[in-house]
Amino acid sequence: MSERLVVAMCTYRRPEDLAEALPLLVQQCEQLEADASLGMTARVQVVDNDPDASARPVIDELGLDRVTLAHEPVPGISAARSRCLAEAADDDWLVFIDDDERPVDGWLQALVSTARRSGATGVAGPVRSILPPGTDEWIVQGGFFDRRHRWGLESGAPITEAATNNLLVDMNFVREHGLDFARHLGLTGGEDSLFTRALAANGGRLMWCAEATVEEPVPANRATRRWVLQRALSYGNAAALVQLTEGSSVRVRLSLVGRGGARLVGGLGRALVATGRRDVFGQAQGLRTAMRGVGMALGGCGLAWSEYAREGSHLVRVPAPGAA
Repeated sequence: MSERLVVAMCTYRRPEDLAEALPLLVQQCEQLEADASLGMTARVQVVDNDPDASARPVIDELGLDRVTLAHEPVPGISAARSRCLAEAADDDWLVFIDDDERPVDGWLQALVSTARRSGATGVAGPVRSILPPGTDEWIVQGGFFDRRHRWGLESGAPITEAATNNLLVDMNFVREHGLDFARHLGLTGGEDSLFTRALAANGGRLMWCAEATVEEPVPANRATRRWVLQRALSYGNAAALVQLTEGSSVRVRLSLVGRGGARLVGGLGRALVATGRRDVFGQAQGLRTAMRGVGMALGGCGLAWSEYAREGSHLVRVPAPGAA
């Protein structure tokens, strides 16, 4: 009997991206099914997180047989990803991909083949950002869109956590252990790190697949100094929130403030020295480190940066675990 796989894509008011990405995902599903050695059936599930359900006209116009749509009006990335899990109740495998990403040829087969060979519970692959022409050299040299921590990692290498922008998970394991995405991180980020950490903590095995690449075209409005430094702050803050979810003692909070402050001071110092030497890379990396430190320290002080907030202030009190 064939196993069932679903490719899940959360979306929020990106009709052009949907129209471009969905035919590619359907093609990936067809290629997977054509590989008799894998014995899979595959489909695509879109979860629309727009309260106005704006994805429906796009899906209807495309008319793709393998694509189904679910509307999740509760705002936040956690609610949308949780809905993906719910929609995969009858599936054996689920693959997360973002709506602004494009898979390379053979992407889905590579993820599944790695899982089959290794017996992994989850398999993650690389995301390669494609910067727009004329991008500020400061951003290019600073490597703000590079995922350096996974460079050179070979397929089959174990990892301890992963993002859900290119991730395959065993749904039978997820259901068995009651894994879900933390709702209190829905507007801040970090929910994917917590989810995959929980998967590993429950005995799951996460593996890397270097061949399962997706490409992410970066829009011009994100290729700016302000945006990349704000994202660095967000990443630092999200990492702090994950730690606070796992343990929010005074000691943990003081540690976050101390380590964040050290990064801030060290990063600013590096940026200052690099500026004097006209070292673009050093300056950019120093400021990136400093902003991550700011995010960590804010988390330790009980403040969260709501990366996905749609209105109001982005800086709010740290939400309590279990909050919707």
